[in-house]
Amino acid sequence: MSRHNRQGRGVDQRGYHYDISYQPDWLDRIRVTRRLASGRQSTKTLFRNPARTPQAQAGDLIRTTIESAEQDLHVEVALRVEPD
Repeated sequence: MSRHNRQGRGVDQRGYHYDISYQPDWLDRIRVTRRLASGRQSTKTLFRNPARTPQAQAGDLIRTTIESAEQDLHVEVALRVEPD
C-alpha cells in the first residue's frame, strides 16, 4: 500500500525557494538545470529524499508537485502505474 505524500523544500542557484510534494517511495531527487549566459549549464540538486530506500510499494497513482511562488511556477507530474 502506498503512503501519503510528504512535503519538502529547496533553494536553487539563484536563491528561489521551492515547495515540493512527493511520494516517499518513488522520488529520489529533483535537480534544477539553468543555462548560463556563457552557454554552459549549471545543475543543482534542489531536493533529495531523506528516505534513501523505499519502505512500501509506490501505489497506482504517483503525484509530484513543484511550486515556486516567487517565479509563479506550478508543475505537477502524475504517473499511473499499471499492475503487472
